[in-house]
This record gives sequence, structure tokens and C-alpha cells, in this order.
Amino acid sequence: MNCTSAINHSSLLMTLEPENALKEKEKTKELEFKKALLSKTSIVPEQYNFFFIRPGTRQVITHIIRIPSSISVVRVTASFNYDRSWEWPHTARRVFQVPQKQKASP
Repeated sequence: MNCTSAINHSSLLMTLEPENALKEKEKTKELEFKKALLSKTSIVPEQYNFFFIRPGTRQVITHIIRIPSSISVVRVTASFNYDRSWEWPHTARRVFQVPQKQKASP
């Protein structure tokens, strides 16, 4: 995430339903990610209260969770705000394919 003096960060991880039951939003035809693997969660450790990132700096922030082997695609939404109101959050969203284990050949 590339941002400046962000006070709060949160992350949301969603997944598609089984691929044979994909549904689209009626107006935009965007695929719906309805199943939450991680609800809106602050990824800033409590003892820090906030992260400060200087302008122009690329900062990688990680939050590792278990993803069931049945999941093949996830959508990550990350947000940050300069104050605590969350009235105008800055957000980024990206879809990732989850690598699948290859079955061993006999």
C-alpha cells in the first residue's frame, strides 16, 4: 500500500462462492464476492495505534491468515484514513488467484 501518514488501516478479505454458482451485480456485471474470510479488521497492532508512512515510500504491510484449500480466488480490500472518523477512507481493492497444490504424479 502506498500512502502518507495514515492513522488507521483496515483490511477485508472476501472470496467467491463455489465457481459453479457465480453471481453478478445486476447493473455492473461485476462478480459478487459474498463470503467473508476476514471481516473488516484493523491490521495495526494495538500497541502502535497507527502507522506513519512518508510520501513517496512504498510500504508493504502483511497480515497472514489461513485460506481453505477449496478457495481459488480472493478479493482483498484495504483502507486507510488520515483521521479516526472513517468518513472518507482511501481504499484499494485487488483480486488474487490462490495457488493450488499440484497432485503428485504416480
